[in-house]
Amino acid sequence: MKVLHSAVVLANELPRSQSLTFTLKGLMASGLAALRPVHSPILAVTHSAEVFRQLRLLRAVQPFLMPFAAEPDDTIENAVNHLKRAGIIAVGDKLIVVTDIISQDRLIDSVQLRTVI
Repeated sequence: MKVLHSAVVLANELPRSQSLTFTLKGLMASGLAALRPVHSPILAVTHSAEVFRQLRLLRAVQPFLMPFAAEPDDTIENAVNHLKRAGIIAVGDKLIVVTDIISQDRLIDSVQLRTVI
């Protein structure tokens, strides 16, 4: 998948960045792990306890279990706030957000570079 490759290239260009992905079945996180970003740990958020357990077996993936909001942006913000409270990320950190969301019955792949505020 070209989106995953683009995210890994971006992660490799930004030292100390972290990759954040949201996954229903674990495919997005396992795809990122297979491409092995050099410096960027993969933070994978899922709402499924079963997928969470599967993600724990992947190298360089740190899974998190949390419910998804109805709106994708709310899900991202909730995850960022959770990760800040847990001390995983801090203000000023660079996050490469890799998602595939459903919008108006279409699947949209995206790679976003966000700075934690």
